[in-house]
Amino acid sequence: MISVVTAKDNDANTLPQALTLVQKSARDNYKVVFAGQMLPNSSFPGIAVGDPATKQLTADAKDLQMTPEKALEALGDVLTNEDSKQKGKFAESEFIKAIHAAQKSESENADEAKVSYKRSVTKGDTFAVSTPDGGAIVAGKLDNKALFERTENADPLKSGDKLTEQLLGSSSSNGNVESTYAEPVMFYIPASGSEDKIQLISADQVLLDVKEVD
Repeated sequence: MISVVTAKDNDANTLPQALTLVQKSARDNYKVVFAGQMLPNSSFPGIAVGDPATKQLTADAKDLQMTPEKALEALGDVLTNEDSKQKGKFAESEFIKAIHAAQKSESENADEAKVSYKRSVTKGDTFAVSTPDGGAIVAGKLDNKALFERTENADPLKSGDKLTEQLLGSSSSNGNVESTYAEPVMFYIPASGSEDKIQLISADQVLLDVKEVD
């Protein structure tokens, strides 16, 4: 497994891309399992190619502040709940702020519908590599389902963008609607005992599906 940062040029205004590539065996081609723009004010821990202190880790790796899988679960809780008990474990992030602001706006503009969010870790999509300081770089994916439940006598739910309309097949709905998002993330977990916080390196939210549900 390889985690790298790359950019198309040296322009200071160009956002670098964080990538994770996986090779199943020495004869297989590498497969890109994560690709995303680095977030503002984030940094990528330096790793030298061939450094013996660097190795691939499992999703349940110990000797970190949290295992990679637990850190993903904690991040999902932080994104879902602005008052999460886990929020103090993560460094300040513009992505987290943007998600909270978007969810608040979505709830306020939901045409009397009740909006709830449920995030889970996508199993098998968690990749981790150790860093020389004892920490780890983790790439993973959260599955986010946003449920819009119409209250009694509520107005029809109306679409807010063209992609939602295309996936739903309509610009409005008289029933409940569920939107499914993929949230690919890359972050750095400090070593166990470190006073540093988990830092998001790259993150995104991609709408996958919109459908009416009972």
